[in-house]
Amino acid sequence: MDVCLRTSDGRQVEYLDPVGGFRVKSDKFVGLCTATLLPDNQLITARHCYFDDRVAALGFTEIEAVKVHFDFRQVDFIGDVQSFDVLPVEVASVTDVDAIILQVNGDANGAMGGHIPLIFQTRTQPRDALLMIHHPIAQPTQFSSGTCAVAREQSDLPDHAPNLRHMCETFGGSSGALILDADERVVVGLHQGTDVKPDARGRLDGFNIGFKFDPVNLALGLAFEPLNVVEGRLDGVLALRGLDRKRTVLEDVASRYPGTKVAARAAGMLQALPERDIDSEALAALEAVGKIADPARRKAALDQVGRDFDGTQAARQAKRLLALMQPKQKTRDEHATDWLVLALQITDDAWQRALLEAIVSEFDGTAAAGSAAAMLAKMAVANRVPKQVVEPNPSIGPIVAMTVKQDGSGDFRTIADAVKAAEPGARIEIYPGTYQGGVDVDKALDLVGIGDRDKIIWEAKDDAVIHWTAGSGRIANLSLRQLGGKFHSVNFDGGSALLEDCDLTSLGWAIVAIHKRADPVLRGNVIHNGKQGGVLVFNKGRGLLEKNEIYGNGLAGVSIKTDADPVLRGNVIRDGKQGGAMIYERGRGLLENNEIFGNAFSNVEIRIAADPVLRGNVIRGGKYSGVFIHDKGRGLLEENEIYGNAQNGVSIGSEADPELRGNVISGNTYHAIEIYDGGKGTIVGNDLRGNVRGAFDVEITAGDVIRRDNQE
Repeated sequence: MDVCLRTSDGRQVEYLDPVGGFRVKSDKFVGLCTATLLPDNQLITARHCYFDDRVAALGFTEIEAVKVHFDFRQVDFIGDVQSFDVLPVEVASVTDVDAIILQVNGDANGAMGGHIPLIFQTRTQPRDALLMIHHPIAQPTQFSSGTCAVAREQSDLPDHAPNLRHMCETFGGSSGALILDADERVVVGLHQGTDVKPDARGRLDGFNIGFKFDPVNLALGLAFEPLNVVEGRLDGVLALRGLDRKRTVLEDVASRYPGTKVAARAAGMLQALPERDIDSEALAALEAVGKIADPARRKAALDQVGRDFDGTQAARQAKRLLALMQPKQKTRDEHATDWLVLALQITDDAWQRALLEAIVSEFDGTAAAGSAAAMLAKMAVANRVPKQVVEPNPSIGPIVAMTVKQDGSGDFRTIADAVKAAEPGARIEIYPGTYQGGVDVDKALDLVGIGDRDKIIWEAKDDAVIHWTAGSGRIANLSLRQLGGKFHSVNFDGGSALLEDCDLTSLGWAIVAIHKRADPVLRGNVIHNGKQGGVLVFNKGRGLLEKNEIYGNGLAGVSIKTDADPVLRGNVIRDGKQGGAMIYERGRGLLENNEIFGNAFSNVEIRIAADPVLRGNVIRGGKYSGVFIHDKGRGLLEENEIYGNAQNGVSIGSEADPELRGNVISGNTYHAIEIYDGGKGTIVGNDLRGNVRGAFDVEITAGDVIRRDNQE
């Protein structure tokens, strides 16, 4: 890219030509940089290519013309080169990361057939191999590789530093080039310049400098996705039900990120898809069995599922159900418990409800019937609602709602005024707009968005958006944004309410806090991209979290500590920048039928005397171990599927003592279960086959371990 600058008064200035190295006297100066094509015919390059203090000091302060040239590959043949004018005014620029976005005047995307894949690598470890494509001193395309790597001096910086130190060969004109991961072929950083100096013997020493792409992407508001998030989508394909859904994800990744390793992996998975989706067919057949009322016909149908789809999870469930239907010498309480365990494994809501109702009616008076009744009560307040529009129309009937409209056509302009004026039990309807300021809610209210949730935005800075202490109420269909400070987006401070179908994030503390015995229901929300955690339950907080999507948060997706005891059911907790679910400092809780995957640390961590129950979860694709239990952590892990994690399926250390029963732990890069450093455990009836290094790694430092009836 050529940037032609001129003096404001037309006077000529003598300077050293950056290409030829000879002195020039002129009223114009041409700066050279490397730029990369983005969508919408935009370019990204280094900001100092446009605004260089050294060049401005010479007197060249006005931009006369900017041109970008594509396909300049050979010095003696320029027939394929395509050149475009670039608008002189930048689209966006950020000084802190020396980055700028420019607008091409013309359809460069059409001429070049697209743009660079919008994906970046978040890992930058010393000696990681890099690749840089650039145009030093206006030369044809050059590839820096081989010695091109993250500099060893990168380790001198803290992990959160935006700077990137590298050893790629560069020269004048290389500034602004994107730096790629040599293996993955995705963006790592933006090249800025050099910090190379002569040492005591006159030899050049040092490194080149730039910025990691994560802060560049964030500062400029670009749409690049982290590689680990995309990999998480691929890791989740196996859990998707239906070939069409799997094919859609794989085709999207393969087409959106051409030339990258992750796209090649998606293409390979796409090619390997079977013609039939046996697991989905088996599950559909099993769900159909649940609708058969006649016991004899149901028994025959279960037997058919077990034979037709042998080896699938649905077939295993069918065989268990058949076994339960056989006459056995068991007490009534034992039969009731068997049926309850089966009900907990059912994924279809209608069938699960039918089984729970049958348990309540046929085994009245048993503990299992009591548990089934409690689950039915939870389900009654946790029925799923449509996405986006919870309340498509204003209320009608005897209850007259108070309305909040930003344009002044409602009863109130601000939510705070409406809350202040409302009587307990009132309904406040909030219409599209952007509302500012937090509120304290100490009386039962319904705060309901009317219309498109994405257009009903409620923000607060240096305050919680909602500080809730009331004993009941409802918050629905709102986009809640905490914009910074030591506050949560929603703080359940001893109160309870139904929080449903909202979109929440926070630049302050955890997005949602539940404490002081608060017992809310969180259902169908999207809780994402918080600077810290997603949901924090602490100080005896309780609550039901059901069918929420919790992703992309800076700390754990869900944290449970200090005697908190919530229920998490049917949530997706994914792609966190640290862990998925962390239970510690005497935290308890029931986690069942959740999908926890793609988190940067362990998907689940249990430590410091925590004692939760994990039942029926899918825990997969973690960047470390699937479940990490240490520092005297305990817990019951039952009937979970734990697979595809980068280290062990389950790691048990430092005097932890959990109980593992009936889990399937397979396809992990190390062992199914690792036990070390005083770790103990009771490990009974698990399927531990199919791990790369085997079933167990019990080190000599491990404590007493009870193992029996496992498949190894």
